[in-house]
Amino acid sequence: MWEENYQIEIQPLILYDFGMFVIYSFLLIQKLVLLLLTISLSSVKSTHNNLSQNVGGPLTEKHMKKALLVLALTLLSHCSEDATQNDPGDCTMKSVDGANFCIWTKTESFQDSDFECPDALEHFHNVKGVAICSDSTRAPSPDIVDSLTKDAPDPETKPSACKTGDIEIASKDECVKGSCYDLDSGKWCTEETKPETCKGEEIMVSDKASCTENGSMCYEIQSGQWCTENPSYQYILLRDTTSGEGCQGTDAGSDLMWIQLLDADGSGLAWASVVKHDVGRGVAMFSNASILSGSPPMVDALGCAPFATEAIYSMGCGGNVLFKFGEKVLPKPIDIHKGEASIVVGEYGLECNGSDADDYELFACTDSGKAATGDYSSCLLSLGPSSGINVFTVPK
Repeated sequence: MWEENYQIEIQPLILYDFGMFVIYSFLLIQKLVLLLLTISLSSVKSTHNNLSQNVGGPLTEKHMKKALLVLALTLLSHCSEDATQNDPGDCTMKSVDGANFCIWTKTESFQDSDFECPDALEHFHNVKGVAICSDSTRAPSPDIVDSLTKDAPDPETKPSACKTGDIEIASKDECVKGSCYDLDSGKWCTEETKPETCKGEEIMVSDKASCTENGSMCYEIQSGQWCTENPSYQYILLRDTTSGEGCQGTDAGSDLMWIQLLDADGSGLAWASVVKHDVGRGVAMFSNASILSGSPPMVDALGCAPFATEAIYSMGCGGNVLFKFGEKVLPKPIDIHKGEASIVVGEYGLECNGSDADDYELFACTDSGKAATGDYSSCLLSLGPSSGINVFTVPK
């Protein structure tokens, strides 16, 4: 029997490398208890006999030490491997629409039970293969999960001071030329070199205090004067918006008779003259845009002109008419002062026993130079849509 044939003295084991014994003893006890419960006595005897045959005789103390060492190293390796495989690491904190989450994106090698949520986000969810902790028992939607797993761009870091050679200004409205950037304080920086003249249709004033009368834009030029927003317009765009029935016949689109500028009291100041026109779709029998010449039109008491070539211009559907006030020969258009003027458009509609199928819209242009070339990108301020004869107020 085992007790009779293989008695191992305790004393040599105690004298054996004590440090090695202490290291492996805990692991041996944990694993061997489970092993002994599952192995039958006959298996133990069979193993014993096989070992005896392999070593050529009874097991000695040396053999037992070596077997215990190999077994301890094997168990230690498995325990370390299991511990690594079952630890997914710490989750990453993220926020979406004000809600906080903690996520793991690499979940393939783990079970849900391997993940440990922080106290504040105690509810665990596995959505689309992403392990998520939240403060709600309801799992986050797939859209939120997509937002959580996307790498958000780093917010732009604004400088705290201007670059060497640039100057600090109060707002973007004071920027000159093309170099202008904002600071983390809310102020702005611009090039120190002052421009020679005002840009575009901005006007020149004597001092900075005068800028506030015309708008928020204000910057100094080399002469010591200041540039600010122009308090008036010079070019207006009339765009035909007719569709359907109004595009049929021989006078497609809006049929213009005249356009007049009024002052704040409603008194007439000037008549419109065409700067540029683009014919729209359809047949336009009355194609003479020069009837808008800056001169008073031929009209009756109702303001209606004869329905004839010499008095009507048919724009065509979708056509444009860019106009100014004053005769074409004048070097400078008459200013259309913001908040102090109104424009009357005379279109041959119901008032003149014409059709109400024609429609148009009026726009103020802030860059007359571009508009004159056919670039209407600055003609964005709508004064309103209408048809027939109508009055439009020019806003501030």
